[in-house]
Amino acid sequence: MKTTTQIELNLTIDDIAAIYSKDYNRMIIQQAKALYEGRCMDNQFIQSIDSILVKRSLPNLIKRDLDAKIRIYVVVSATVIRYDMYDTINRMVVSKIIPKGKIGAFDLLECSNDHVKALIKLDDQSIDFKVGDTIPIKVGVTQIGSNKVGAIMFKINHTEVLVSAYSFVPHKIDMIAYVIPKMTAANRERTKYELTMLIQIQLDAKKNANKSRWSFFESLVYPYKSDQSKKAIGGKVDVITLLANLNRHEGEYIMIDQRTNLSNLQVSIISKKDIEQEGILIMSDSSALYKTAAAFAKHLNMLCELASIYEDDLMFERHQYVWDLYAQNKF
Repeated sequence: MKTTTQIELNLTIDDIAAIYSKDYNRMIIQQAKALYEGRCMDNQFIQSIDSILVKRSLPNLIKRDLDAKIRIYVVVSATVIRYDMYDTINRMVVSKIIPKGKIGAFDLLECSNDHVKALIKLDDQSIDFKVGDTIPIKVGVTQIGSNKVGAIMFKINHTEVLVSAYSFVPHKIDMIAYVIPKMTAANRERTKYELTMLIQIQLDAKKNANKSRWSFFESLVYPYKSDQSKKAIGGKVDVITLLANLNRHEGEYIMIDQRTNLSNLQVSIISKKDIEQEGILIMSDSSALYKTAAAFAKHLNMLCELASIYEDDLMFERHQYVWDLYAQNKF
């Protein structure tokens, strides 16, 4: 998902005369863009360097001769793209289908967009893909120790994110309960503002989305063949309301229950009894609220992108096999 963040950068400037630039800040941001923009760093893809926030150091000469270079440490505001397991990546254009036997025992589909290259292992259901089609994909999963993580490789300084992916099919979210931490009033306000904005940006984008396409995809991506919302556990609260009243919910357990349509933006507040009966994993995580809000923001963003990319009737109908594949694999 695209987001804004702060990054500390080490800038090595080859031209020593640059320190005498009339517009020093402009020179620094140009150097930062040239070195880091459109590249991978720290498990994210840097789409753009937007502004300088802090200059961490004065220019330092690496060596004192005519070929001297300058090193500067700065903190910048940047727009970055991050992916996690099961995230949907859109606008992936099929570039080739590799027959089984060439690389492995399965047919492989290679696809890419402007910053991602992915491989998908195809099965007997996946027979309709064609070179040139623009498809959504799901980030695959790999195991590191006891943890499941996204099958993604952000190679430092590379211009593409490498992904081992699945076809666009449903997945089940692990049932994990997070404890809402105790926070100072200042931290609560900052958390409320930042996470509400994360979701509100997507709600604003929804207003401009094609309504019929949005409705289609909202129904399509619900992972169950029939409505399971009555089986969802715990009390329900709107995530925006939760963020506005964090002090009332400190110490409570929250969970995203996939049986409730994520488009409803409802968080489950569950009891210890629910946790024991359902075998839910409890995790203490300082980023629990961010992960919860981000899950809803990603869901809304996915729907906005799908509604936009496939708004044209011919584009939508050409990829009907993709929607059929998703529907066939619902739980």
